[in-house]
Amino acid sequence: MTKESTVRLAIIGTGRRVNYHLRNLLPMPEVKITALCDIKVENIKQLQNTYTTLADADCYSDYQDMLREKSLDAVIVNTPHALHAPIAKVCLSAGMHVLMEKPVACSVTEARELQKNVHDSGCIFVLAYQRRYDSVYRYVHQAISDGVLGQLVAISGYQTQAWRTRVAGTWRQNPELSGGGQLIDSGSHFLDVTLWASNLKPHWVFATVDFRDKPVDIRSTLLVGFEQGVQGALSVVGDGAGWSECITFMGENATLTYRDGALILLSPDSKELPIGPLPPASNPDENFISAILGKENSMCTIEDGIQVLELTEAAWQSAAKNQPVILS
Repeated sequence: MTKESTVRLAIIGTGRRVNYHLRNLLPMPEVKITALCDIKVENIKQLQNTYTTLADADCYSDYQDMLREKSLDAVIVNTPHALHAPIAKVCLSAGMHVLMEKPVACSVTEARELQKNVHDSGCIFVLAYQRRYDSVYRYVHQAISDGVLGQLVAISGYQTQAWRTRVAGTWRQNPELSGGGQLIDSGSHFLDVTLWASNLKPHWVFATVDFRDKPVDIRSTLLVGFEQGVQGALSVVGDGAGWSECITFMGENATLTYRDGALILLSPDSKELPIGPLPPASNPDENFISAILGKENSMCTIEDGIQVLELTEAAWQSAAKNQPVILS
């Protein structure tokens, strides 16, 4: 496929999240969505009724049939968590570039196996942690990288959602399909953007977890020891009121807080400092297509996903043992 080619794309899993990807993909002239796959074919038909430009896409209930019958360049894996890695492995083996929803897998062991598949295939792999593409979070990442805050000393933040009730009765609270609760679901985005923005690796974690009478974790609080002696305190709350996300990066020269899309930069004497121009926003789908066409690199690699999963798994182990866990 040349750099000027059209990317022939299939989507595996047509649940609610697919609308985010379609809003990004459909305006792109270099993308042709030629196939849709879901075990519930009625979901595909409903999607085609909503997006008439998808009317000509072929419908499949088995993704392996689709891979055998269709000439494709790339796939988006948009299924329940437990199916991510198994489906991605087959797609990579078939020479498909893969954009996958988070998490990268439901265990570090499974993620490491997928990592080998990615490297052996030579295909593009992008994990859809979309906060990395948000202009405000990109500013945070750049400010820390440029030394605006000086040496980081601490990180504190929370994510709160009515997750316990909002997704009750869905696969997200079925551990066989989800792999866990809010920490591996929306909390996974929160952990990823913390690690990415700070560019720090966690060394140990001491966590508490509360299932709140559900089969998966609902509340998690992580005390994290990062490299360079940076301390972290992160809470993921699945039975809070409203929807809010806040994270503060404390440095020797300044403190930068992100809260629900707004930024506050404070000097050592607590005076508010001006925020510079925000970087342009993007999204995982644009990054994926551009990477396939040789225009840019993946902004979220499988290694990034493994780092998030390592911290998640260590937090669960810590909570179960009621003691700190060292990350390798």
